[in-house]
Amino acid sequence: MSKAGKVFMLDDDRIFLELYRNLLSDRGFDVFTTNNAYKFLLYGRELVPDVMFLDINMPRMNGWEVLRRIVSDDIMQDIPVVMLSAEAEEDLASARGVAHFLYKPVAVEAMMDILESYCHGNKNHDVLLIEEYEPLFNDIYERISRKRSCFATHNLKAAKKYLKKNQPKKICVRCTPERFEKAGNELGREDIYRVENASDIENLY
Repeated sequence: MSKAGKVFMLDDDRIFLELYRNLLSDRGFDVFTTNNAYKFLLYGRELVPDVMFLDINMPRMNGWEVLRRIVSDDIMQDIPVVMLSAEAEEDLASARGVAHFLYKPVAVEAMMDILESYCHGNKNHDVLLIEEYEPLFNDIYERISRKRSCFATHNLKAAKKYLKKNQPKKICVRCTPERFEKAGNELGREDIYRVENASDIENLY
């Protein structure tokens, strides 16, 4: 039987790793878990998973350093990275390269939406929202999600991977006009919209 997708998870909480390894394995995913950052990076280059989950607060090598090595690696740099944290992070410079943030305890529905979108596709959300990460500022996604299905990412490479298997009704980017032009060029799409708030998205319908 073919696997649903390949998932790597790095966390220093063994109970967390066992819980989600069992949960995802039961749903058909091929799951590799470890609390060793060096092993995570070594096998990541060798096996190239579909999605990587990183805990920020790791001993020895923290999640930000692991992320830095991933995004600078020619083999792993296109893998969507999901950062796991117990609270909103304020290190915006380090956040570059992160596709998603999930806060512990992790909602299974949110995790599965991410995995199914990248690995299976055909989710066809109402909105693909691409926006830079801002701590404690998630109101656009929260407001839109009350009415419409929305997939949000903070990373253009992750958005490109999403678009290979999914066809959202609207592609919306929250950024400056200069960055918007870059986003359009990198995505290779003209059917995208620059938005500043949830009302801008609703006005597209």
